[in-house]
Amino acid sequence: MIPGRQISELMIVDPGWKSDPVSFYRSITLTLESDQKAEMPVAGLTLPVTGAGRTLMVDRLPGEFRDRFAKSTSLKLALPGKEPFVSIAYEDASRAIDALMDCDKGLLKSWGIDFDAATKFKKGAQWLTKQNDVFRPSDYPTNSIRKASSGIVVIAFQITLDGNPSSCRVVGSSGDRDLDRTTCELLSKRAKFMPAIGPDGKPAESSAVEAITWIVMAKPRF
Repeated sequence: MIPGRQISELMIVDPGWKSDPVSFYRSITLTLESDQKAEMPVAGLTLPVTGAGRTLMVDRLPGEFRDRFAKSTSLKLALPGKEPFVSIAYEDASRAIDALMDCDKGLLKSWGIDFDAATKFKKGAQWLTKQNDVFRPSDYPTNSIRKASSGIVVIAFQITLDGNPSSCRVVGSSGDRDLDRTTCELLSKRAKFMPAIGPDGKPAESSAVEAITWIVMAKPRF
């Protein structure tokens, strides 16, 4: 779950995976089971290997994912037309979602963002610029490529009445200073938003949080 947003992502780590479960970014079928069965088209990508093992990042989760997950008792992931390569059973997912929401509020508070105030907007700020046009592969810092550094940069910023981002700061580091710095620089230079709509129906300044993923697909030879 990305703090301050209704977007969810799944990170599944399995030290037993000897090879990448998904060799490139592609469509996956996610199935949640309880009294009813719900299948959702999502997408996934295997991140570079860490000390914990191979990690599968699953995104494009639909808005109803959290509510459905809270009521489910098992989760499966499968490539189209294939048998599941992930199958996890659990008892009470609602407690996990409640804990995530509490964590979400706590993180936002530590970053100086009022969670309750954000929920009062009639409509949140929306991206006008495509993220792929803001953060381009050609922008990958050379030093980060040399080090084969990948990571997720979590940034918090303000969106002004005219839709410009301001006061960008890194609240969750990727572990690579160049990736962190570049993320805020590109956001401030290229991003444009439709401002939030306040309780009175007028444009309003708002706070925003984004998680930007940087991935080096292969370590280059120099």
